[in-house]
Amino acid sequence: MTQEDLAQIIQDIVTNCLAKGDHKSIEAASKVVSNKFHEKTIGEFVENLLIEILETNQKTRISGGNLLVLLLKKSILDQSCLVQSGLNKIVENAADMFSVIPDFWKFLADIISPLFCSQTLPLGVLKDS
Repeated sequence: MTQEDLAQIIQDIVTNCLAKGDHKSIEAASKVVSNKFHEKTIGEFVENLLIEILETNQKTRISGGNLLVLLLKKSILDQSCLVQSGLNKIVENAADMFSVIPDFWKFLADIISPLFCSQTLPLGVLKDS
């Protein structure tokens, strides 16, 4: 899969599913992810999804978090991949992101809150990231 293909799939998921924010749309997004990505490419998807939805509206960011919850619950994504490919990478670049996105931490919180509120991801992950 090329970087352009990845970007297009993520853009389609954001526009056609996450922006709607309802459970049916998030379920549809999880099916796309399940069909298009596998164990070796899911990490790249997570990293790029987080970057893509950071500057969207709050509804879309929360829906992105709910998609990650669903992917974890369905075992399409595992916790270590989410932490390593998603959370750690985005936190490593936080200083650069903060200069471009002043509300970076608030926006990131919108995305990761569903993971903790659903108890899909333990809070201890934050300490370790």
